[in-house]
Amino acid sequence: MKFLLLIVFVFNLYGDEIQRINSIVDDITKLRMDYKASQKELSECRKKVKSLENRLNRVNNLLNSKEKNTFPQLKMRKNIIHTKAATYRMKRDANIYDAPNGKKIDEWSKGRSFTSTQQAEGFIRITGYFENKQWKKAQKSLWVDIRDAYKREK
Repeated sequence: MKFLLLIVFVFNLYGDEIQRINSIVDDITKLRMDYKASQKELSECRKKVKSLENRLNRVNNLLNSKEKNTFPQLKMRKNIIHTKAATYRMKRDANIYDAPNGKKIDEWSKGRSFTSTQQAEGFIRITGYFENKQWKKAQKSLWVDIRDAYKREK
């Protein structure tokens, strides 16, 4: 009788262990199936990303080709005021710009003289300047802030 109880007890112990192992095997099987489904979905996402990257490259190429357009870009005309030719002198060391409120292209020192016939948006256009006491016509667009120069009297 004791032997029979011992056998029943041992089978109960092993039965729980076998059930636990079967549960683990089932969980692993489900995880493998989920992994395969995830890998398939990841592969589809990668294909979509590759397709979108190709599309983006095509759009960028189109934009770049339009930027290299042979037609000049139209610029808004500034409110340029034409004035009588006058001579100006720099009040202080100041920046020289390529347009009113434009990009800095040079710096001129205090006392340098120049001539102008135009003003726009608080800037004076430099139409010519003096170099070694000789007047030279400005070859490119040069602008100085009106606060950095004063008009010389004749």
